[in-house]
Amino acid sequence: MIRASREIKIKKDKIMEESMKREIQTIGVVGTGVMGQGIIQVFIQSGFRVISFDKNMAAVEKAHETIFGRLKKKRDKEEISDEQFEEYLSHLYRAITIEGLIGADLIIEAVYEKFEVKAEIFRQLDKVCRPETIFATNTSSISISDLAEATTRPDRFMGMHFMNPPTLVTLIELIRGHYTSDETFQIISELSQRIGRKVIVQSKDHPAFIANRVLMTGINEAAWAVYEGIVSAEDVNQTILMGVGTSKAMPILELADLIGLDICLDILKFMHEKLGAKYKPCPLFEEMMGAGRLGYKSGEGFFKYQKK
Repeated sequence: MIRASREIKIKKDKIMEESMKREIQTIGVVGTGVMGQGIIQVFIQSGFRVISFDKNMAAVEKAHETIFGRLKKKRDKEEISDEQFEEYLSHLYRAITIEGLIGADLIIEAVYEKFEVKAEIFRQLDKVCRPETIFATNTSSISISDLAEATTRPDRFMGMHFMNPPTLVTLIELIRGHYTSDETFQIISELSQRIGRKVIVQSKDHPAFIANRVLMTGINEAAWAVYEGIVSAEDVNQTILMGVGTSKAMPILELADLIGLDICLDILKFMHEKLGAKYKPCPLFEEMMGAGRLGYKSGEGFFKYQKK
């Protein structure tokens, strides 16, 4: 009986090992906001089948319309051919329920920066997805190890932090959790190269990792300077340019508006909680959010924007 049990276990381990070696072909993306849209587009343009899911189906429809519009613009500018345009769109699918992601080889979560929201999504995914499916989170600050503990597959869980916008910025931070296996990390590293990520940073599982720890500190200091009346937002923009990876440097507060002031605030609150008083968010973020000024997506943040 003991021998039979061991043989069954060995057989299961072998099946799992073989499953892990399968080439990733289908990607699931949970969360179809700005980052989710960019991640979806990167993968469909790289030849992958992508299944998008959001609890708000209207958000999925909007995301697909946005991606269609971007690709159409590229086709109209002759940056891609008619054949490429049709091919990319043929890779795009949507799931009506979370169970629709069952066929994905890799699922990337790209919802907003709230630990419990992300953890609950992974608990649900863990129940419906195949055992060999790899989970990744696009979090820019939250512990990979803590999120992995919400699942029964912490060895097949890691961070894939894309930079905004993913279609233009080819930097990606890959973060191993305490339990991430070498094989999982290798698979995701190779995948990152296949989707054209030219700069691949291996970050430690530490609050805010590398990019955001530096970037958000700069944005916060710039906001404090405006809040304290030291300088205007316009003058800050003329003084400080910031960029990540291979992206072109942007005026710092314009970059904050592009990221979203609500997202900046969530990350800074997390950094303040985990890293100490020097990361205390500038009160200006709360004031602007209270006035509905979230940045580019709302039409106004530090600056006003005309939606095209």
